[in-house]
Amino acid sequence: MFNRFARIVVCGAFIAWCNATMAGNAAFTADGRAVYMLTDAPSSLDKIDVERGTVSTVNVGLGKDDRVAGLALAKDKAFYLITKNALWYWKPGEGRAKWLEPAPKKVEFEDVACNPKTDEVLITSGSALYYKRVRCTEMVAVGIRYQPGRAIESPVFLPDGSFLFSATGDLWHGFIERTVEESAATNRWTNTDLVAYRYAPLAQRETYNGTPMESGIRAIGVSRNKVYADFGRMGGSGWGRVIRLDLPVQKAGSWASNNTAKETAKIIGSVNDLGDTSGGFVYLCGSPDGHRVYYGDGWSDGAGRRPHNSWIINDGKITEH
Repeated sequence: MFNRFARIVVCGAFIAWCNATMAGNAAFTADGRAVYMLTDAPSSLDKIDVERGTVSTVNVGLGKDDRVAGLALAKDKAFYLITKNALWYWKPGEGRAKWLEPAPKKVEFEDVACNPKTDEVLITSGSALYYKRVRCTEMVAVGIRYQPGRAIESPVFLPDGSFLFSATGDLWHGFIERTVEESAATNRWTNTDLVAYRYAPLAQRETYNGTPMESGIRAIGVSRNKVYADFGRMGGSGWGRVIRLDLPVQKAGSWASNNTAKETAKIIGSVNDLGDTSGGFVYLCGSPDGHRVYYGDGWSDGAGRRPHNSWIINDGKITEH
């Protein structure tokens, strides 16, 4: 992990790819040959065979009427799943997911991310963030001194243990800082806090006497050297596009908020527009080895969502699927 105060050693900068995966509405399998995606059907996921383009529905055995709200690839080729009220663990091929932990009282889970190298888990709920160090440890609330935006969305881990997320349409870069402090009552206790900076201020914000047409980043996927994002209308639908920009870089052993005017201009200058979407539900995820990105333009027929159009990006080359 990173540490601004020399208490934690960084595991490395972006020199070698060490597994990163998209969390949220879609996730690659460990071998990069298939993608699991959310569906409206209870207790189910859709599975798309990336090579053949075929789609099938898989039952994951949750509670009655429970729907998967987010998924993320785990360390051991399994998946973490969230419903609005709980965190689950599921291995492909098994008929039932394992219930792990309930959501805190009066909290509804919205998204989940996992670092498949360490098995750390992040779960979002509005502007709140929850952290699970490994599967067997208890989930804890992450301290956030100043909220990045009205909600934290679409977290995705990077190879060095930091992660990207969206906040009110902008792209942020951060990490979880865990510090052990001495306490007279308990001898020791651990702080778990968010350290982050706005990496790319991309949201298009406006106000007027009508229906806002504001756009910003929603879903996020990561390859070996690029960030892919669903850039669409915030708080509505009707238009959108997929964009690509450079990954953040940090020096090994240190952490800096790389958001000066010069740095920000450079990042914004790296943005490429890859084409329009319908502005509806967009599936987006990167493979664990970083060579492949999948995105699909989703739709809903009332029984389940499935991509209407989809694309595979192999080492930056886009192919319609």
